[in-house]
Amino acid sequence: MIGGSQLFNQLLPLASKIFMTQIDAKVDADAYAPDLSAAVEDGSWKLVENSGWQKPKKADGIKRFRYLTFERNRENGNNEEE
Repeated sequence: MIGGSQLFNQLLPLASKIFMTQIDAKVDADAYAPDLSAAVEDGSWKLVENSGWQKPKKADGIKRFRYLTFERNRENGNNEEE
């Protein structure tokens, strides 16, 4: 994640869409993007696109990856732009 978890958490309330690349790899890191599953379950966000798992041409420690797109549910979410 570019910018670290603090930047992500500060800007998330302003976002209406999230374009996420999910990578299946073991990495030594101390910051991660928040898990959006609770926000999807409570209806704040919805998953609108899932590319399905893909295998990279060169593995380089990455088993697989996928692209996910989430949209804020305008009826339940509190977007600052509204």
